[in-house]
Amino acid sequence: VDLLKKHAPDALPDPKQYGIVAPTIWDIDFPRGHDKKRPFSDRVIGRENRERLFYLLRAIQRGPNGWRLSNSDVLKNLPYRISNALLSPLLFALAPDTYPITNQAVRDAVRYLKGMSTEDKRPLIREPFPMLDTMETYLDDLKAMRALSDDLVELTGWDKRFQTIGLGLLDAFLWWLMSFFVEQKIWVIAPQDARETDFDKRWQACLERGTISVGWDEVGDLAAYEKKSQLKSGYAEAYPEQKPGTVTQNAATLWRFAHEIKEGHRVVARRGLKQAIGIGTVTRAYSYEESLPDWRHVLGVRWDDEFTMREHPKQFGQLTVSSLSRLGYEDLLGQRGGGPTPSATDTYTVEDALQDLFISAPEFVALKDALNFKMNLVLQGPPGVGKTFVARRLAYAFLGAKDENRIEMIQFHQSYSYEDFVQGYRPAGTGFVRRNGVFYEFVRRAQDDLGRTYVMIIDEINRANLGKVIGELMMLIEPDKRGEEFAIPLTYSESHEERFYVPRNLYLIGTMNTADRSLAMVDFALRRRFVFVPLRPQFNERFRAWVSKSGVSGDLRDKIIKGVQALNQRIRKEKDLGEGFEIGHSYFTTYTKSAAVSPEDWVRRVIDLEIRPLLVEYWFDKPDRAMSEADSLLDEL
Repeated sequence: VDLLKKHAPDALPDPKQYGIVAPTIWDIDFPRGHDKKRPFSDRVIGRENRERLFYLLRAIQRGPNGWRLSNSDVLKNLPYRISNALLSPLLFALAPDTYPITNQAVRDAVRYLKGMSTEDKRPLIREPFPMLDTMETYLDDLKAMRALSDDLVELTGWDKRFQTIGLGLLDAFLWWLMSFFVEQKIWVIAPQDARETDFDKRWQACLERGTISVGWDEVGDLAAYEKKSQLKSGYAEAYPEQKPGTVTQNAATLWRFAHEIKEGHRVVARRGLKQAIGIGTVTRAYSYEESLPDWRHVLGVRWDDEFTMREHPKQFGQLTVSSLSRLGYEDLLGQRGGGPTPSATDTYTVEDALQDLFISAPEFVALKDALNFKMNLVLQGPPGVGKTFVARRLAYAFLGAKDENRIEMIQFHQSYSYEDFVQGYRPAGTGFVRRNGVFYEFVRRAQDDLGRTYVMIIDEINRANLGKVIGELMMLIEPDKRGEEFAIPLTYSESHEERFYVPRNLYLIGTMNTADRSLAMVDFALRRRFVFVPLRPQFNERFRAWVSKSGVSGDLRDKIIKGVQALNQRIRKEKDLGEGFEIGHSYFTTYTKSAAVSPEDWVRRVIDLEIRPLLVEYWFDKPDRAMSEADSLLDEL
C-alpha cells in the first residue's frame, strides 16, 4: 500500500477514453504465434469481423439490473477466433467505471477469497459461448471485485477518479494469487522410449528411488545454463550430428525439465502416447547426478502408491516433457464432470484393426513403426489389395481411437490444385476472396490441439501433379522441418509475417495404385520424404476364413485362390507388367449370405465385370490375350 501511495499517478484521462482498449488489445495480442492475422484490421477478415462486433455491441443493452443481451442470435456468428474472452472486454469498453476486464483466473480468485470452491469449470473452446448461462454469476463476481477495488482506493488514499486503475491493479493481483492457489502445473514425462527393451527396468528404478529422469547427458548440468539460447548452443555442441529442428526441440525439452518444473508440480509418467504408468508430486527440483551411469538429469518425485496404470482417454503429446491441462488431468483421473470418462472399450488397438485385415500382426506393427519414424507413409500396390482400407485402420490404430475428428481423408485427381489443397483465391460475388484449402484447415486443427495426434489420408496420391499441388510444403512435411521454428510465407501470404508450418503431431498416409499407366512417376523429392511400403495380394488363412464365413463354399474358395494365384504368377513374369499389376484379394471379399445371387454367379460377375476390363487394360495391345486370361480364370470355377 505504501508503494502504491508513493507512485500514485498525478492525473487520469477521462475513463471513457478506455473504450478503445478492447479491439486494440485483440488486434495486437490475440493472434496466435502461427497466425499473424489481425482480427479487426486484417484486409480479408477485418471488415466482416467489425460488422459482427457492431451487431454484438448493439445487442448488449443496459437494463435496470445491469447489462443484458437483447438478441442471443448474435452469439451464433461471433468474430473470427473470438469466443469466451469476448464478454468482459466488451462490457469494459461500454462502461469502464463499472466493468473491469477480467478472466476465469480472476473470478477463481474472487471465489477463493469468498471461501468458495476454486474448481475450474471453464468450458472447452469449441463449446457454445456461455454468456447467457453465466451472466448472473459474472455480474455477482464483478460486484465483489468492485468492493475490493473500493477498499484498495481507500487504502491508498487515491481519488475516486482512479477507480479504473484500481481495478486494473486488482486484476493483476488476483491473477497472481491464482497462479499459486488455483492453477497447479501438471507435466507429462516419458522416462524412456517405450520401444526400448529395458523400459520396465528403468521405470521400476524411478519408483524405487523416488525420481524421474531424462537423457541427453552429454549436454552436462542444465542448471549452468541461464538462458534458453545458451542451452540450445550447448546442446548443438554436444550433439553436432543432429539436425537444427531436433536440436531446437530437444533443447526446449531440457529447459522445461530443468527450469520450469518446480517443487509441488504434478507429474504424469507415460509409456507411449496413451498409457499413464504413474502420477506423483515433485519434491526436489532439478539436479545433475554424475554418479548415475546414464539419464543423469533428475527430478525428485513422490509417486502416488494408489495410482493404477491406465490409458488416457485421448492421447499425450510426443515430446519427452510436455504440459497437461487441468481438463486433461481430470480426464485421466476420471474426475471430470459432464459425462463419463471413456473406457478402454473406446480405444482402438492393433488387435481391433486386424479383425478386418488379412495381413499379420507383425506386418501391421511394422506399418505403424514406419509411420511413426518417417511421419509420412505411402501404401502402394496393385488394384484390390485394400490400400485405402488398410490406411484408415492404420490411422485408427495410430491414434489409438476411432476418432474421425482427428482424421481427414481426401482423394487426389488430375485436376487437383495447390489452391484446393493449400490456399488460393476463389470467385466471390463480383470479385475474389482468399480461401484456405483442406490441408491448410486440417493443419490449423492440429496446431490447436498439439497434445493429440492427427492423420491425413491422401487416396490416390500419385494421380495429381504433386509438385504443383504440394508446392513449398514439400519442405515443411519433412520430419526434421516440422514445428513453428520452420514457418515460412506461403504463395498467397499477404505479408512476410504471415507464415505457415506443419506441426509435429500431424502424420500423412498416402495410397498409390501401381497399375495405373496414366500416371507420371512420383518424383524423387517426394519419395525422399515418404516411406513407400508395398501391399501384396493376401490369399492366406485370414482370407480363407473370411470368405468361408461370408457363405462361399470351401471348394469354390479354393478354386478362386488357385485361379487368381496362377494368373498373378503369369502377370509377374510378363515383361511389361510385374508385381505392381497383380489381382488383389479384395475383389473376392464382398459376397454376403443375404445376396440375391448364388456364390458361383457372384464370382462370375466379379470376373466378367471387374477383372476382365482390368486385364483388357493391362494387355491393351493384345486384346485376345486379355480375353483368354479372363476365360481361363472362369474355367477354374
